[in-house]
Amino acid sequence: MNEIIQKGRKNPKGWKGAYRYDSRLHASEYTFFHPEFGIYRIKEWQKNPYETIGVGEKLARKVDENLLKNRIGNFGIVRFNPKRLEEVEEITFKTMIKEGILKLELEGEMHHMPKPLDYELRKKNKKMDEKFLEMLQAERAFDGYA
Repeated sequence: MNEIIQKGRKNPKGWKGAYRYDSRLHASEYTFFHPEFGIYRIKEWQKNPYETIGVGEKLARKVDENLLKNRIGNFGIVRFNPKRLEEVEEITFKTMIKEGILKLELEGEMHHMPKPLDYELRKKNKKMDEKFLEMLQAERAFDGYA
């Protein structure tokens, strides 16, 4: 995520974002594209109502022109300015930061991932799915309740 934020600061325009729910792993996938920086994917799992865990990876250094032509929304990553937020609601902001709820703001349109795009990235995504499964197993996400 840090790399995406750094690249976003360097060139905030031209980012595209797509969302997909992976029903097989019960995970949300966020894919970010930039013609200059490539393709990134973040896969997250809602551990409980207050905590989300996940993995992320750079899937490609370049974005194929055909992928950029798909209907994918413009997207931006913007860090919060703490001074502005304190003016709005100081107590709420401090609580949200302390609890780790508020880290960054995602802004812009987000569309479901087109099927051809998902197919293009499937091979590269396999490695990330393996990391994600390891993380879920370490969290004992598949253990039943006794």
